[in-house]
Amino acid sequence: MGENYTENFVQCTLSAMDKLAGSTLVVGGDGRYYCKEATEKIIQICAANKVYFVAVADYRFKQKASVKNIRLML
Repeated sequence: MGENYTENFVQCTLSAMDKLAGSTLVVGGDGRYYCKEATEKIIQICAANKVYFVAVADYRFKQKASVKNIRLML
């Protein structure tokens, strides 16, 4: 991967969203490879974009259904 690939990808994704300031976002992954580091970067970038709340799914749960359930609870 190129330098700052993750940061650029996340910022581009957030820039494509409307009304980001004050919003709630959910971050989740399956816990493999770069998950912990990427989650930390995503949280920092969300804070810089004035996201109000970031819910982080426990990366030890390898089921995507757990992230869907968190979205419903918010």
